[in-house]
Amino acid sequence: MKKVLLYCVLVCFCAFLDPYADAVNKGNAEYSSGKFEEALESYSAGDRYAPSEKERDRLAFNQGTALYKAGKYDESITRFERSIKSGDNDLQKKAFFNIGNAYAAKGEYEHALEAYVNALKIDPEYTKAKKNIEYIFSEQEKKEDQKEEERPSESKEDNKEQGKNRQQQQNGQQQQNDGRGESSQNQQPQQSQSQEQIDMAQVMNLLNSLKQKSVERRKGASNMERRLEKEW
Repeated sequence: MKKVLLYCVLVCFCAFLDPYADAVNKGNAEYSSGKFEEALESYSAGDRYAPSEKERDRLAFNQGTALYKAGKYDESITRFERSIKSGDNDLQKKAFFNIGNAYAAKGEYEHALEAYVNALKIDPEYTKAKKNIEYIFSEQEKKEDQKEEERPSESKEDNKEQGKNRQQQQNGQQQQNDGRGESSQNQQPQQSQSQEQIDMAQVMNLLNSLKQKSVERRKGASNMERRLEKEW
């Protein structure tokens, strides 16, 4: 009985001597219970007791996961970027993966792809990052296919009628040009791509820059891996 009491006293004493570990463990328990705001508070409290700058950088990763789950994507990206400074390769690749997920949640797919590629530069066999790159490419291809399918079909009679109308317009334009000399042709400016559209060439250049095994594109990729990496 005395040994049990002594053990309990030692555990409590050690917890008192290590408020950093206590705060992190409390935050992890709250995170697992879905209490992300509370987890963030616990991680922030532990930040004050971090024994070194490296541990503080590692803790930034956990803060980022809580912020992401709370829907604060910009803030989570900032914390994940700090955790990259930890020098821990495994933590760094997970941070880049989570950054990619945060950008994807915001609809900024070019930034998401770049983050996933950065994760693959650290670990070329990182399956989750490959899966998400494939998913984004496949979704972009689907959008392009839908653009083609959305064009209305035209019957032969419609085509003939439209051809007559175009010929009449051209004849009328030619008569006007003959009456007043040469005129410059008005050309419609080519529509620029939207900011949300992925620059495939740029992304492929990033992928080709990998010195290790390249990422294979496969149509019909499964759903995006949106679960965050959680370190400790």
